[in-house]
Amino acid sequence: MRIERLAHNPHTPRDVLERLATDADQYVRRGVAQNPQTTAEIQAKISLFTEYYHSKNIPINILQELANHYDSYVRKIVAKKPNTPVSILVVLANDAEPNVRSVLAKNPNTPVSILAILATDISLSVHSAVAENPKTPKHILAKLASDADNTVSSAARKNPLFNQIS
Repeated sequence: MRIERLAHNPHTPRDVLERLATDADQYVRRGVAQNPQTTAEIQAKISLFTEYYHSKNIPINILQELANHYDSYVRKIVAKKPNTPVSILVVLANDAEPNVRSVLAKNPNTPVSILAILATDISLSVHSAVAENPKTPKHILAKLASDADNTVSSAARKNPLFNQIS
């Protein structure tokens, strides 16, 4: 609510409005759009962000920019997109936020090499997400199935590939 008020405030500096123009919250973006200090350039940024948010085919240069966005919600969108290149997925695998890494681990297009890295992540939620991925290799599933954390081991045992482990 406070950010939304900031977006509406006519005294908010333009550089702040520019940053808020790509906020994941549509009400914040709407506040920026209605702010009398919002320039045409910032309006265009809002429009572009909204268009890409719903698009399945985001240009790589935009994905690179969004992968470094300050808002983890935006980075999760990039981690989920089917056309995100491996070079960007590698960046997201090292994201500070476990929720971004979890979304990446669930993406069926995430390469096995990245899933292997995420399987050793510090976050148990990331381990569970790796266990749920239908492309997680059997040897990683076997390891996750014996994890001390019940959520992780249960997720691994529910993966359809787990039944193929001999």
